[in-house]
Amino acid sequence: MKKMLTLGLVGVLSASIFMGGGSASAQTAEEQMTEDYTINWNSVWSNLPNFGDDVDFGTAASTGSGIGSLAKGSTAVSLSGSTVSSTGKTTGRVLSTVTSATTSLRDVARAVTANGGKRMAVGTFTATSKASLGNSTGKSPFSGVTVHTATDSGKLYSSNTGNTKAY
Repeated sequence: MKKMLTLGLVGVLSASIFMGGGSASAQTAEEQMTEDYTINWNSVWSNLPNFGDDVDFGTAASTGSGIGSLAKGSTAVSLSGSTVSSTGKTTGRVLSTVTSATTSLRDVARAVTANGGKRMAVGTFTATSKASLGNSTGKSPFSGVTVHTATDSGKLYSSNTGNTKAY
């Protein structure tokens, strides 16, 4: 009886370790999917009028919730001194997700664009990307767009947000 109990505990412990390793592998695969996602900036910029300044997106299968329950994304355009910035944020709503934010800022009058770096976060943390340009022309429109991604159960979801302000 004692041997059977010991073997049972070893089996449960082994299964726990194995399952934990499986989760780590899935997390690594989702991080890789997020890192490898390529942005088509021409398409994103051409669709700017269709974007709101914030979005709820993705389906979180693990929570049984509906569309928009996986992550939240936003884009803000702001002025500080003589520098205009676009700040894109993606916040996960599920512990097992990997999110990313990549923002871009355009000075519409000068047709100059600056791209921010891709930033990633895990779980319910926030990925924040920032791009900046100098404002040397006076009152000019600046547009910011952000590409947001989030993973769930081996799928990659993406959405976009945009914002335009004149400074």
